[in-house]
Amino acid sequence: MSDQALDGNLGECAGCAQLRQALREARLRTRELEAENDALREELLSAGEMIETLALDLERPVAD
Repeated sequence: MSDQALDGNLGECAGCAQLRQALREARLRTRELEAENDALREELLSAGEMIETLALDLERPVAD
């Protein structure tokens, strides 16, 4: 049964409604954190690639 269907039940206790709302907020926060994690992972990979490129540049002999 969906949250919306459950919300329509007149017999639902206030505690259940509060827990349901807390669960919705937790799910939303989880999605936000997963998106942030993905963005940070991409940024870290990009930084790693940049470091590898800089390290290769440092290893090249300097032309006189």
